[in-house]
Amino acid sequence: MIKRWTSHELRRAIFATLYLHLIEDTRSIWSLSDLSNFLGSRASLYMLRMIIDDLNNSGFLRSYSGEDVEFLPKGLSAAEQTLVDHDGAIRTLEQLGVRISRQVDEDTAVDSEAAAGVSEAWEPLPLDRDSYDFKSAVENTENLIERVRGDNGFAVAKPQQHAGMLWSLQTGLQALRAACPSKAQLAALLLAPMRWLVENFTKNAVGELAKQAGQQVARLIGWTN
Repeated sequence: MIKRWTSHELRRAIFATLYLHLIEDTRSIWSLSDLSNFLGSRASLYMLRMIIDDLNNSGFLRSYSGEDVEFLPKGLSAAEQTLVDHDGAIRTLEQLGVRISRQVDEDTAVDSEAAAGVSEAWEPLPLDRDSYDFKSAVENTENLIERVRGDNGFAVAKPQQHAGMLWSLQTGLQALRAACPSKAQLAALLLAPMRWLVENFTKNAVGELAKQAGQQVARLIGWTN
């Protein structure tokens, strides 16, 4: 018989799962059912929903209509302090009985060099605000924000998700313009919602703008050439 997790163990499993897949650039937003399936039968769906709601209310993650879940910067910081790095996330999940190290290594082609770079992702990113790449990233992000803000269909169909996307993009843009953000922060605030928009607006101008903006931001933080 599989041992059921305590609420503390379930929190650790949720943090490790979201953190691991975000830094591997494989997944930023999870549905509640997908998260439940990944973690297995060690926690009931009711208990999972209760912990997700608590983490949402505490500002560690955002839950869209109680179904789709993604990390917020506060959650990323907490996960970094607890898990330390990529290997720490894998060890945590394995200690809890979730065997995923081989799956992650094969499916995402993670190598030791990439894993070693996770901690560096939290260092302040040196930004040349007079460079073409910077100005292009800002301009494309501004255009995307305006398009998302004006998408009434999205706002009516999923008002909380629409508001959450705008908040994340606007916060990321503000950090880009005036703060000293890290690669990980820009990935969470800008690249994660941009990726979601690309995946969910494939035949819409929003998706194309999100793709363009994502490419510019990725280039700016050094993830693409």
